[in-house]
Amino acid sequence: MSSLGIQPAYANAWQQAEEQPRGLLRRARRVLRQGAISLAAARRQYEAPRTPSLRLLFCHYVFDNQVAVFETQLRQLQTLGEFVSTDQCLQMLRGQIPIEKSSFHLSFDDGFANVATNAAPIMKRLGIPGTFFVPTAIIGADYDTVRHYCLNVTRYRAVIEMASWSQLAALAEQGIDIASHTRTHTRFADMSGEKARMEDEIFGSKADIERQLGMPCPYISWPYGRLSDADD
Repeated sequence: MSSLGIQPAYANAWQQAEEQPRGLLRRARRVLRQGAISLAAARRQYEAPRTPSLRLLFCHYVFDNQVAVFETQLRQLQTLGEFVSTDQCLQMLRGQIPIEKSSFHLSFDDGFANVATNAAPIMKRLGIPGTFFVPTAIIGADYDTVRHYCLNVTRYRAVIEMASWSQLAALAEQGIDIASHTRTHTRFADMSGEKARMEDEIFGSKADIERQLGMPCPYISWPYGRLSDADD
């Protein structure tokens, strides 16, 4: 329940919640990217790369009306190569494991419940590993906190239900890595020089996961994802 006693309303379709890119250039890029993806799908251009490769696929949600498409996409990718765990992915990037075929790593950011309810069962059925990067202070938060997070921090169009700690524990049991996305989805570059804040957001999120799930948290995905969002 929210602080006003109103029953929480969550988006249940991607069209309701699709995030709003900032600026005209980013909006134009999204339109062009979606057009290119649609054109490739229409032409059924699913071909394995000619040389061995490692491709990192990062998602944010799988709403109810995306489940069938999500499973189809994963099955098509499995015909092109294999999915690897985060440990394997990092070893490949470090040159400790050779990249000998088309390889994919799947991850999710932002901590939404539909990853647990919609994506995880498909991944389990297909034997696909993955990583779920979560903002730990928003997991289990009240509706008003989640509303602010969705509308003002991550800039989605609607409020999206967050995963619970019990759901994250079940995902970890399935073999999905639960990792940090800071505590409040804070941009690294915005807290440069603020030692206490950096320790809270980065090490605090790691401690949250390890305390709640009783397992190590060796990974973090920095919010917003661009190099400029994580300065020296």
